[in-house]
Amino acid sequence: MNYIDVRKEIRVINKKIEYIQGIAEIILNNTPRLIGTPQIANEFIGAVNGCIDMLADNEAEITIKFKEYGVFLEEFLKITTVEAREAVIDIGIEAAVALNESVNCWAESVKAQNRGKTADAEQGMIYEVIKVLKGLKCRKVLDINNCLEKAELITKRFDNPYGYLSFEDMEVDSLVADDTEVSIEAEDNLYSCVLRNGSGIWKKYDAVLLLNELNTTENIVKRLEDLKNVGHYIIIKAPDEGDREIRERYPLKCFQTEHGKVYVLDTQPWEYTGQTALYVVTHKPFELPIKNPMYHVIHAGKNGSEGFGFCGDDTGDNISSCNPYINELTAVYWIWKNDKAHKYIGINHYRRYFSWKGCFDTTNLLEEDTVLDMFDNCDVIIVDPMSLYPETVAETTRKIFIGDIGYDIAYERTRQALEKVHPEDVKYFDKVMNQYKFAACNVFIMKKEFFNEYCNWLFSFILEALEEWLKDIEGKDVNKRAIGFMGERMLAVWLKGHHVRVKPLNGFKLLDI
Repeated sequence: MNYIDVRKEIRVINKKIEYIQGIAEIILNNTPRLIGTPQIANEFIGAVNGCIDMLADNEAEITIKFKEYGVFLEEFLKITTVEAREAVIDIGIEAAVALNESVNCWAESVKAQNRGKTADAEQGMIYEVIKVLKGLKCRKVLDINNCLEKAELITKRFDNPYGYLSFEDMEVDSLVADDTEVSIEAEDNLYSCVLRNGSGIWKKYDAVLLLNELNTTENIVKRLEDLKNVGHYIIIKAPDEGDREIRERYPLKCFQTEHGKVYVLDTQPWEYTGQTALYVVTHKPFELPIKNPMYHVIHAGKNGSEGFGFCGDDTGDNISSCNPYINELTAVYWIWKNDKAHKYIGINHYRRYFSWKGCFDTTNLLEEDTVLDMFDNCDVIIVDPMSLYPETVAETTRKIFIGDIGYDIAYERTRQALEKVHPEDVKYFDKVMNQYKFAACNVFIMKKEFFNEYCNWLFSFILEALEEWLKDIEGKDVNKRAIGFMGERMLAVWLKGHHVRVKPLNGFKLLDI
């Protein structure tokens, strides 16, 4: 088909737009009845609307190119068979014929695809669970009702659509009903031992999997009670209707995967040692999303005000009055000068917390046992640096202050103050401001001695930079937080210029609430 033929065929289609829209209306009115499920119906309605939009575009632009025309046909085929499409273009066809030829065929094909997706979802859920097991460092696992074998996993090494995974370092047992058969291949290659209900459980496990046998809240609660003394972690897939009731009854952590929710019950929760303080910096009233003594709320910029009932940054040695200009750094200063009780110091924000990647909500924020474990081989913990490419740190920051001379003055004053006190670090300042990635938000955890070293370095020049900047902007209409933004970027400068063992939290992210 050449370009001229394509244009002729498009003209034919354009003449039938109104007719096709009429058929689409019939289809939309009958979709729920014909297709059966709301999910498929919504997908179908979206495809119809997309097709109508593309037809309208074609009418407006007759000289569509052959490649673009091919894309249009692909979209059109989402809701019709080839025969039905040709029938629709034919002036004499009845709308009902097009409806039968398109909707029914399309619905059957989608249902077939979804049946395949269901099988894939079972395996996908297992892959996500294995990642959770690895994150929890589980070595002995009990598989209730052999869900691994049911998901067609029969060996400990396997390739999958989600990337290579292996649980060769785990010992996996299966607990099944007395009359349940387990394949010889699974027994030989997957399970270390197959237990029967009649013989009972005679081991302690790091984790117990409850993934595919429970469909009511009552059954789940009974099983959890039975297994609390068997496994350190119990991993379940709860029915949606019982989700809230189960979570209210048990302190569950929730992981949202693309295949559904996975809950983890820790039957041996960590007892807080008092060594670690994660300060949650706020400037407004809020409710702390976790009940954990490791988290301490601090009101930044309280400065003698009545406040919100939280600890303020305006007692003892403080610079609370500087908060309008340097943001959370007034809280950092207060912690440095006034916290004498903790060995590890961290900073979170009232709406940003360290959380497991894949976390669904605030049930899975960072806890002390994880912090202490990570500090075995590092001095400072930060979030994964985010990529800013193709812009540099300086260019990205300047965008925040477009048309504002305050930023350019802050940049120069910060660099000059640093050069005056720590000339050896200016080269690291330039490197950081010209790189393409950045650990944002001033969120970190440090051993106390390194926190003290960092604060001593930072406040030796940033307050002087602020003082000079305030003189420069007097009488000018500028964003007064520019020095605060520069101060946030100084953590990366300090890390580059000092011999510090840094650990990005690869398994964690910042959870925005």
